[in-house]
Amino acid sequence: MRTQDFGANAPHALGSTDDVVARRLRRIAAFNPECRRYIREFTSCSVQLEDLADSFPGLLFALATGYGDDKGRQRTFEMVMAGAPLRAASDALGLPWWLRKLPACAFSDPLVSLPADAETSLRLASLVPQDASHCASWLQAVCEAHLAGGREFALWMARHGLALGVALTDQRRAYLAAWVWASWNPGCPAHLLVRRPWRPDMGIKRVLEEFTAWSQRVALVEWLGSGRLKPWIPDAAVHGYHFRTLRTAEDFIAAAAALDNCLEQYADRLKTGACVVTLISKAGRPVACVEVAPHEAEGSMPSIVQLRGVRNRRAPLDVWQAVYAWLGQQTVEAFSAERLVPPAADRIEMRRRLWLPYLTALASVPGGHLAEARVRAMVLARNTPLGMRRSVRAPLPAVDVPQQRARRFGLHDTVLQRLVEIFPRGDARR
Repeated sequence: MRTQDFGANAPHALGSTDDVVARRLRRIAAFNPECRRYIREFTSCSVQLEDLADSFPGLLFALATGYGDDKGRQRTFEMVMAGAPLRAASDALGLPWWLRKLPACAFSDPLVSLPADAETSLRLASLVPQDASHCASWLQAVCEAHLAGGREFALWMARHGLALGVALTDQRRAYLAAWVWASWNPGCPAHLLVRRPWRPDMGIKRVLEEFTAWSQRVALVEWLGSGRLKPWIPDAAVHGYHFRTLRTAEDFIAAAAALDNCLEQYADRLKTGACVVTLISKAGRPVACVEVAPHEAEGSMPSIVQLRGVRNRRAPLDVWQAVYAWLGQQTVEAFSAERLVPPAADRIEMRRRLWLPYLTALASVPGGHLAEARVRAMVLARNTPLGMRRSVRAPLPAVDVPQQRARRFGLHDTVLQRLVEIFPRGDARR
């Protein structure tokens, strides 16, 4: 890229006015509609900057949306204006060179700090999708992965991101990043729910299995809060068996591990409140679990929905007899679903304690504010468990409001102000 002459021969060098306008419109239209205005404003006074739309759209997007620090942006701007090599300009901004392989349509969200070392850049460059229509979702997945799990997870997502797009929505992919972060951050509440932590050598099938198990446990915690209130049927010991109602997410997870069954997947069944699960033990060893619900004909009376032993096998006859004896000797109160459903305030507080460490970690990373806003909207804005939540996208700012623009992209307009000083808005370039 070379500095172009703005002298008397400039119109001939640039072509006719119609050609200039058509080329400019084509270049701006190549970018995502959400950021076209920012690109148009940033390139309105400089041919050198506008040429980046063809030669290095990622660098143009980074400059227009406030990537890096003020000093780096100013230095990069001066190098571009002087016609310096693009590689040097990219290095001055701290922008990875492999982003040059991506088309303009791939850029919509503010770029986060990405791996720029030679080995990682070479590997990421080789994994850029050939189909331009996949580049935007691929880049967003890599950025989310780098925020949550660093270089290793970014490379894993770059390799498997397109295949995961078939199995996961954008929302579930964001939760996948949260699982990876929880895997690598012991001590946070979400880490305690990880069955097996993420590793770079895991394949897609194993990752999806472990992520699904984690998300089901998260849904249990979100729904049950600190635990259910007084059980509908009291705990008791009958015929040598001990019956204990499961009240907290920890109870369900521990029982699922002891019996090797699907109790940790019960968030959807528990949400109505019309379901009670009781663990049956003998001599301190779990042997079965029974799900009890109100009888269809007489709502105040309990009815056995299912009774299963270890690994969901059929329970032996003596366990069935003990269950009927347990139900028969209790003084059953009138059923009340409200009493079995934890208070909303308790569930919301539990959700906040579970997710705030991850949200704080995202917000503390440069460029992570938008990812933090999206995850916050998904996990804190709705009073429903993770597994039952619809996709929620963080609202985009109105492009007419400078404060909202700054909040979305974190812009510092030092370079833009410098452009105005060099090329006033009354210049013939516009």
